Parts: sequence; C-alpha cells; structure tokens
Amino acid sequence: RRVLFRSTRTAEDKAWDTLAAKQPLLPQAWSFVAVVFDTQAKHKRIYLDGKLSAESSRNDGAIGAAAGYPLEFGHYVASKTQWFHGQLDEVRLEQRALSAEQIRQEFDRQRKLVLGE
Repeated sequence: RRVLFRSTRTAEDKAWDTLAAKQPLLPQAWSFVAVVFDTQAKHKRIYLDGKLSAESSRNDGAIGAAAGYPLEFGHYVASKTQWFHGQLDEVRLEQRALSAEQIRQEFDRQRKLVLGE
C-alpha cells in the first residue's frame, strides 16, 4: 500500500513540512495528483483524482529549500532514499495557487486525454 507524501522545507530551512494524502495511490493505475501551497490563505492541500485528500495550515509564507540541494521529484533529496516506484508524467509548477475547481477541471481534461473518457 503506497501513500503519496509531499515534503518541503520550512521557509527558514529548519524543518521538513510533510503532508500525506489520506488515500493510497493504486498500483498499476493512472492517478492525477495536485498539491497547492496557498500563501495568502495560509494552507496547503493535496488532491487525488480531482478531489481534496488532505490539508493543513502553513503560516510561514514560503517554501524553503534543503540547503545545497536542487528541486527533485520521486525520492528524499538528501539521502536519495524513499524512492517512488512508478512513473511521473506531465509535471507542472505553477506561479499561483490553483482553486479546487481549477484542479477538478484539469483532472477531467487529463482523464479524457489519458483514459479516453
């Protein structure tokens, strides 16, 4: 059973801030994952297949970086452990926080493209 995590450093780069989805990613299945960090609303949310899965508050206003490490996906950056066993495709970084409705619309669009629904 695999559960998706989203981890970033705090703005001061002093601690990890992790948000886990409440639902597991299903093996051998296409999944749409979106993570939103809204600095104005002071919250972070994770969506699976267009639906809110988990959320929590975040008040420091910025995503920090693990000092000396580049942005990487699919594993813990510092030790190169905790690998994601699957495929990543269509990775996007936005300059703004998408709304729940925008995420649902993008999920619907991607589902039609990928699954032909």
